[in-house]
Amino acid sequence: MWPTAGVAWTKPSDLIKLRDCEDPRMAAYLDSLWLGLLQTEQIFEAEEPLRQAASRESHDPTILSHLGDLLRQAGKDNLAEAQWQKSVR
Repeated sequence: MWPTAGVAWTKPSDLIKLRDCEDPRMAAYLDSLWLGLLQTEQIFEAEEPLRQAASRESHDPTILSHLGDLLRQAGKDNLAEAQWQKSVR
């Protein structure tokens, strides 16, 4: 269950305190942003920040796994499987 269940968010960045983030281009921020976009059912908008996070932290299994999850939800099963495979290497 989402820790934010039942909360109406107006924008994904509501989930993330920008003032607490030194650099919004950080992979950790971008990885968190995709969760906010997903929470607000903006699946296709979530792909770009998550791809940016994966390119900045190309060996981070959590980010790669999240990208696989997102791609699966977007119906890109082959691409999703490739990201999941990378995440376990």
